Amino acid sequence: MTIQNFDSNHVVIELKDASKHYKIGTEIVKAVDDVSLHVTKGEIVVIMGPSGSGKTTLIQLIGALLKPTRGDVIVNGVNVARLEEKKLPDFRLHSIGFIFQTPNLIASLTALQNVELALNLAGIKGKKARQQAKRLLYRLNLQHRLNHKPSKLSGGEQQRVAIARSLANDPLIILADEPTANLDSKTGHEVMELLKEVAKEKGKTVVIVTHDPRITDLADRILWLEDGKISLKWAKIQPIDPVCLMTVEENSTSFDTELQGIQYYFCSRNCKETFEKEPQKFLQRAI
Repeated sequence: MTIQNFDSNHVVIELKDASKHYKIGTEIVKAVDDVSLHVTKGEIVVIMGPSGSGKTTLIQLIGALLKPTRGDVIVNGVNVARLEEKKLPDFRLHSIGFIFQTPNLIASLTALQNVELALNLAGIKGKKARQQAKRLLYRLNLQHRLNHKPSKLSGGEQQRVAIARSLANDPLIILADEPTANLDSKTGHEVMELLKEVAKEKGKTVVIVTHDPRITDLADRILWLEDGKISLKWAKIQPIDPVCLMTVEENSTSFDTELQGIQYYFCSRNCKETFEKEPQKFLQRAI
């Protein structure tokens, strides 16, 4: 996992001193404050931080849903901070796929129809749209759920449909805002693993904002946002559960143990107990 290196020849997201400030009464709220950032083609970046740190505002700036108060936001070579408002919807439709905390599927449509609709909006219709939607849903292991409406799908299945929809128009960039917030840890991790697999296969760049430390092991790079700024305090290696290999925040769990003067951290009681039964099996895997 890297922290800051990038290949300038393949940068697809670039923020230059980007800020988004709001005036509330007499107070200026600096939701995003002079952030400079590069994300390269095919990279998976996870942005973490406390509530109110500016994560959602930052991803909305990258997604051309908000314009910065000042600074530049360059996405796939286009400075969206300076793009005409009337051109933004078409840019988003063809350049960026969005995944939100809630899947936001249309309740009256089947899984297949929800993905087809995204293609229809981009001008792809009929048999071609149906075949393309089917391919995506099959790749996300939903071949047995094509004709099910959202109410008949589990939370994980709904989020996989949302991922298929985000990929429908072959965007270069996928932006995900708290995509596992409404899923249990196991399901959330499985869904994000599938997203990573598909993204890597197709060369997509993925930016995820999340509170969920259990998906950080899927990232190429982790950034910490606090008070609207990228903080270097996250630029240290986080402990990894030696049993399941998930990243664990030191202060987020009571499941830890000491062995030969070294502290080990675990995501669950089950992992801790597994480790304690046969520690030598896992010692070389821990960081």
